[in-house]
Amino acid sequence: MEEVSAVSRRRLLVWAAGFVLATSAMAALGLLAYQADRAQMLKCRAKELTSAGALKTAEIAAWRRERLTDVARFARGPTLIRAIEGKNSADLHLMLSVNRKGGIYEDVLLVTSNGKVLGAALDPLQHLPAETTRAVAEALASRQPVLSDFYTNALGLAYIDAVMAVSNAEQEACALVLQCNASKRLYPLLQAYPGSSASVESVLVRRDGDQMAHLSCLRHQDNQAMSLKRPLPERQLPTMRAILGRQGIYTGTDCRGVQVVADLRPIPDSDWFLVTKGDEAELLGAVREHALIFASIILLGILLTAAITALCFRHRQASLYRSLYHAQREQAVANAKYLASERAAQKVLADSESRLKALISHVPGIVFRCGTDSYRTMQYLSANCRALTGYDAEALLDNSKLSYYDVIHPDDRQKVWDAISAQVKHNTPYAVEYRIVTVDGSVKWVWESGSAISDSADKTHRLEGVIHDITARRLAAERETELMAQAHQTQRLEALGRMAGGVAHDFNNALTVIIGNAEWLQDSVKTTEDHQKSIEAILQASHRAADLVNRLLGFAARQISLPRAIQLDETINRLTETMNQMLGSRIHLRIQMDTPPWPVMMDPGQMTQVLVNLVENARDAISGEGTVTVTLENMHLDGTADETADIVPPGDYVCLSFRDTGCGMDDETQAKIFDPFFSTKSSAPDMGMGVAIIYGIVKQNCGFIRVTSQPNQGTCFSIYLPRHGQLAPTVTPDSESHPPTVAIPAAKQEGATILLAEDEPTLLNLTARLLTSMGYTVLAAEHPTEALRLARDFKGEIALLLTDLVMPTMNGAVLCETLLRERPTMKRIFMSDYAANITAQQGVLPADAPFLQKPFTRDQLNTKVREVLSGKSA
Repeated sequence: MEEVSAVSRRRLLVWAAGFVLATSAMAALGLLAYQADRAQMLKCRAKELTSAGALKTAEIAAWRRERLTDVARFARGPTLIRAIEGKNSADLHLMLSVNRKGGIYEDVLLVTSNGKVLGAALDPLQHLPAETTRAVAEALASRQPVLSDFYTNALGLAYIDAVMAVSNAEQEACALVLQCNASKRLYPLLQAYPGSSASVESVLVRRDGDQMAHLSCLRHQDNQAMSLKRPLPERQLPTMRAILGRQGIYTGTDCRGVQVVADLRPIPDSDWFLVTKGDEAELLGAVREHALIFASIILLGILLTAAITALCFRHRQASLYRSLYHAQREQAVANAKYLASERAAQKVLADSESRLKALISHVPGIVFRCGTDSYRTMQYLSANCRALTGYDAEALLDNSKLSYYDVIHPDDRQKVWDAISAQVKHNTPYAVEYRIVTVDGSVKWVWESGSAISDSADKTHRLEGVIHDITARRLAAERETELMAQAHQTQRLEALGRMAGGVAHDFNNALTVIIGNAEWLQDSVKTTEDHQKSIEAILQASHRAADLVNRLLGFAARQISLPRAIQLDETINRLTETMNQMLGSRIHLRIQMDTPPWPVMMDPGQMTQVLVNLVENARDAISGEGTVTVTLENMHLDGTADETADIVPPGDYVCLSFRDTGCGMDDETQAKIFDPFFSTKSSAPDMGMGVAIIYGIVKQNCGFIRVTSQPNQGTCFSIYLPRHGQLAPTVTPDSESHPPTVAIPAAKQEGATILLAEDEPTLLNLTARLLTSMGYTVLAAEHPTEALRLARDFKGEIALLLTDLVMPTMNGAVLCETLLRERPTMKRIFMSDYAANITAQQGVLPADAPFLQKPFTRDQLNTKVREVLSGKSA
């Protein structure tokens, strides 16, 4: 019983303490509710003041703009200006009366710069207020509409004037003044408030020197506008805060010393400020009523709490004895439930571990836990270990058969150890890529990510993480790197081609001039034997340079070509004997063609040059006996073949494969094989241009070339040429047709007139001189337009047109076509150094047209001219 009494006393103290806490909590809640209600009420009133202030600010700003707009429009009106210039007082009075806008303005005045009133809508004033005079001076100076300061008349009414200089007044400078009664037109905007309140009002103020001036009247004072002023140091006033730049809601005391809530904001485009304020006591009057309600509720709550506490205490006393009775029985029940829950928890743990193992088995790669020792002793490995390494997890756990350190590639072991140690030292996660050696000896790339875990129980460290197979990704990255290198190689070769073509273009013209002048000196000047030797040396060097330029043009794909549809099998069969002679008896030539190849569009001469260069290259690569295999096959490429997808776009191609059993090339040599002047032979006179020319010819004919080679395993050149759309006619050298020569009679060569068109002056002069020395009459033109003029002015017969193909404003083919319409019997010869687009296929060079390749010698020029004039050439 003593124990029960002690428990009763303790419970009594607890209930008393609970009652005190409950009443304190209710009082605190009531105080918080009062403060929250006051804050909410203040926020609502502030929002109302803000809305009213924004509305009035917009109305006042609009009122100001309307006054300025009216005076600007009236002052610029042509009717008013004509009335002023006409000096008609009746018209002027009428216009000023109209500008009152039906009485909106008290009076409308026309005032000079010295304050003299020239006219008024009503009785003119004897003396203008000082504020109006200042506004007139400002308006005349700025030529902009101006509002004057507020001023009062004898009756105490506030006025404000809108002033604007009158435009185009030819007499004396004058201004239009619109007098507005602010007491009737402006102050009602301020006094109207959307709601019923005895204290809320809007006050218009501005800064006046070191004082603050009220521009409107106050409710609680009889002072008129502009008469109530306050010094600037009274910074606690809301109106003072407004002119000092404060905006928004402000709480303080006004000039009466009463606490107010005010909204402060400036009037746009003016030095006015609007203060919308109300007494805080009135605005928050409802809060006191709410406070009394809260106090009543709290008092009632305290009484109810006391009654409930007493009843609960008595009930708890009665239940105390029942609790003691059931205590032992409940203890037994609790023990039984604890044992049951323990068994359930163990079952849940087992199920959780089972699900975790199943989940880990689906994770790609290996999930591991290992020690931080140098052997990476594994404590746990997921079931995917065998799929990645080939070893069972049991073989690596606790280093039973071998350690994971032995699985890492020997070259990467130190890198892995250093990377993991550095990150573990700083207690940060790590990630490292390295190679492993699987059970069958193959090498795989893996990516390991993990972190160090500390065990607080035994203060040991271990690593936990995952290991993923990234072999496919690494191979893809290496493949991408290889493709990028091939793309860079192609771009570099294209750049070299453009450079070579550009150099060759100008160099050919220069070589033509050098060769022609040297031959001229050799024949026309009596020179000594030493001079003759020097001239011959110049000619030999020039011819070697011309041959080199021609090779450069071949690499740059800028050679003049006349492509047509041909069958590659016929070309190869025609050259079989020649290729066997070039290879010699030690090297066997094999030609494989299963099906007739598709036709291709190509110059037969260029195809011959490609085969000859390939044969020479294969012959030099085979040191003893060997074999050269030439294969022709039709291919439809769809972009899926790994060996061609990165080089040849999808389409139909005829593939020419040229394979030899020579010494082969390493990767470094293959990267430079298409470079001009690159060669593995040091004794060739034209070393380094054979394969480069092949590359240029293939590119010029929209084809693609691929080289595969290994040291001591031979080389294979695969050339892919686009299929032509129709079968090519079978053409043999004996059956090649030429345009009939009987349609145009042969011209007499002696004294024949030749029209020469060349835009290079030195080459023009040289060619004209050579033709003149051959006995021809030459009409030389440096421009196509000049050639047309010479042909039309010349009354005799022009036997031949010798023209450059590429000239400014008009190419040679167009020039020839134009002249042939006027002189159909005239023959023609085209000459050029190179042009990427000058082919018969592309319609620039006429098919089978006589052509003279630059640089040319005097004999070549003479021969070509005689052939054409005699009718032996088209």
